[in-house]
Amino acid sequence: MNNLLLILHVSLQKCKYFILYLEVFPIFSSFLLLVYKTCPIINKYKAYEKEGTFMKKHFKALLPVLLLTGLLFGLSMTASAEDSKEGYWVQNGDRWWFQCTDDWYPSNGLYEIDGVEYAFDQWGYMITGWWQDEYENYYYFDLNSGAMQKGWVWDGAWYYLDPEYGFMYYDGFYKIDGAGYFLTPNGSMASGWYFYDNDPTDEWEGNWYYCNQNGTVYDGWLLDGGQWYFLVEGYMIKNTAFSPGLYFETEDETTWVFDESGHLLYGGWHWHEYENEDGLGFWSYANADGTGYNGWLWENDHWYYIDNGYMINNTTYTAPDGYTYAFDGYGYLANQEGWIWIGDSEYGFWTYTDGNGAVLTNDWKWIDGNWYYFDNFGCMYSNGTYWIDNVEYTFDHTGAMI
Repeated sequence: MNNLLLILHVSLQKCKYFILYLEVFPIFSSFLLLVYKTCPIINKYKAYEKEGTFMKKHFKALLPVLLLTGLLFGLSMTASAEDSKEGYWVQNGDRWWFQCTDDWYPSNGLYEIDGVEYAFDQWGYMITGWWQDEYENYYYFDLNSGAMQKGWVWDGAWYYLDPEYGFMYYDGFYKIDGAGYFLTPNGSMASGWYFYDNDPTDEWEGNWYYCNQNGTVYDGWLLDGGQWYFLVEGYMIKNTAFSPGLYFETEDETTWVFDESGHLLYGGWHWHEYENEDGLGFWSYANADGTGYNGWLWENDHWYYIDNGYMINNTTYTAPDGYTYAFDGYGYLANQEGWIWIGDSEYGFWTYTDGNGAVLTNDWKWIDGNWYYFDNFGCMYSNGTYWIDNVEYTFDHTGAMI
């Protein structure tokens, strides 16, 4: 919002020519009117007008020409006064101010002189260094010449100033010349580890980022303090099983497991709790080298299925062998034959397993004197009418076909 107000402010500065014209043209128009009323020649024309002479027509044709001449004169005077900023610099001690030839001097704002933008304080002295306008935007002016700076500027740290209007960028992620940078709340360029929260007022936490010493955001693997991290445009991957190859659309689909601190995890089970969801999360299983386990896992007298590090639980899942299997809330394969409830106490569905954990899919099953149908996920149809193989069937709330 500040940047929008600043652009409006600068645009208004560019409208000074028009504003000055509005001041000059009424004065010149008043002068023309005075001439019209007092000039002997025009008074003579007025006399001819009363007599209905031919000059009446000539004068009426001449009046618009005079007004147009006044308009052009006003514009030319305005452009001349503002474009050239004719005048000279005056030094008072170690301060400078600009004296215009029309006995006027700029003050309290931004002004362009000979194609260079300067800032002047309320007494008309040229400002150097940092300056804040009424919209709380910061600018930087050369310590010697006072000229407005744009782009990157060094003042104990690196800052970036808008390449067109000169205001300072701050507190956010910016793409500059094709590279990504983080700028702190005071505008200084971030490097190394940097914590950023784009909306501190919401319930979601921010995240850690890593920037190179030149400020550009880091991409890829990073070894820091004896720990391995992975970063995407500076963003630290955390609390997940992540595949860089899938993200960057390469052929390498290897998944790696990271904890809440972004550290690469090694070997065994790991719990990952969802942010702002107490008690909710997922289990992962990592190999000894930190890669996510993939496939069937027999442990603690139960079968589990791990999909690229993620433990499958409380759902049905189609494995590479083409069969769909049911897993309970603990991730155990439901290897007993019969009905299995998938879900929690409020939401879920019934499925039916064959004793090896595989569920019926896209098929009918005769159970205890009733026909039941299960879709491609193994979910039992119930409490409604469905089209199956172009035939309409109705099922009651228990799933039995009516």
